[in-house]
Amino acid sequence: MARAANLPLVCIDPGKWRCGFAVFNAGVLVDVAELSSTTAIVGPALAVAMRAPWHARYLAEEPQTYEGHRDRDEDLETLRDMLREVERLSCARIRRIRPWGWKGNVPKAVHHARLIEALAASERALVEALPRNRDALDAVGLGLWHLGRTGRGARTTRR
Repeated sequence: MARAANLPLVCIDPGKWRCGFAVFNAGVLVDVAELSSTTAIVGPALAVAMRAPWHARYLAEEPQTYEGHRDRDEDLETLRDMLREVERLSCARIRRIRPWGWKGNVPKAVHHARLIEALAASERALVEALPRNRDALDAVGLGLWHLGRTGRGARTTRR
């Protein structure tokens, strides 16, 4: 059986109608997409399960409730439902990371610009080929952070 570190890494930025999706193999971005559906929760979850490699590690942004934003709790629970559905359909356990842990409070435009800079030319071409890549970039960023290619907030790291 393959060691977990040698398995492809599937990263998910969950959404009710669409989700960001990125796959890294041997530390290199090999697939990226924004998966959408007209069926809430199950549609994006099924798209992830069908597109992901059979044996993989899964990592996703965990929707987080903030004080003063309780009206969004139902929306966030819908995103958690989507992740549970991915687990059910793919027979995999997803490691969840809260937004603050991997991207901090960096503005989205700054964060995405840093992510694009951190990508190799072949990886950048995959992202730039997408018609809409906001959610996909968050999935890519989560993977880059997990692999140690960027720090929190997509700051470049020195090895």
